Amino acid sequence: AVIGHRRMLNDLLSFSYEDDGQVAIVGLDLASGYAKPQIVDLSVAMTFTVLSAASGGMWRPASVHFRHRAPADPRAFQRFYSVPVEFESEFDGLACSSAAMNTPNPLADDVMARHAERLLQMVPQAAEKEQTSDKARRAITLLLPSGRATLNDVSANLGVTPRVLQRRLEREGFSFASLLNKTRRDMAKRYLSQSDRPITSIADLMGYSSLSAFGRWFVADFGIPPQSWRSAQSHLAKSQPVSYRLN
Repeated sequence: AVIGHRRMLNDLLSFSYEDDGQVAIVGLDLASGYAKPQIVDLSVAMTFTVLSAASGGMWRPASVHFRHRAPADPRAFQRFYSVPVEFESEFDGLACSSAAMNTPNPLADDVMARHAERLLQMVPQAAEKEQTSDKARRAITLLLPSGRATLNDVSANLGVTPRVLQRRLEREGFSFASLLNKTRRDMAKRYLSQSDRPITSIADLMGYSSLSAFGRWFVADFGIPPQSWRSAQSHLAKSQPVSYRLN
């Protein structure tokens, strides 16, 4: 329900749900330019609170995940979630056992739930903006680490033909190549500035088979090597300290 009606909550936040029968993952993806650590922290905390409340307090995740590095003092996160918190993870969101997602809500009322769903269907919503490019960007983010962020693979992930995907992206002002590069740029900047991952690891996440190939692309796009860019961002962050507070 949260995923289906996410636009009533926030146009900038998208949810994904993956379940392999053993582990279920609720992933969060913020619109480009908004995935700052503080905004991510708030979004994950709100999702945790909503899911916990929806189960009458019966559900808790097995672990909480953030792509960004740990703050200087992560104890506030541990106090708030009371479960393992993993920083510099491969996703932002919550993980639990598949069985836990079926935890019954002792306060559930089927009649009221159906009534609420009918009311939600009656609420007018504006057309979703850049829907295709947003979906393509999420697919690219998912497929890049495996080196499969190609036009054919992204099209297959979205259930359309390459020609249809290209045509829809063009209507929104993108080519597939430009969207791929923009997504790669955003991911590289985020991993370099918000985590302490080795650059070799970041190169893998960007879909590059070698560090040198990633370095050449980065210099061509940013004008300086990735380590130099990271150092500059670190100096900037130290001159503008950020306080992490969840409680």
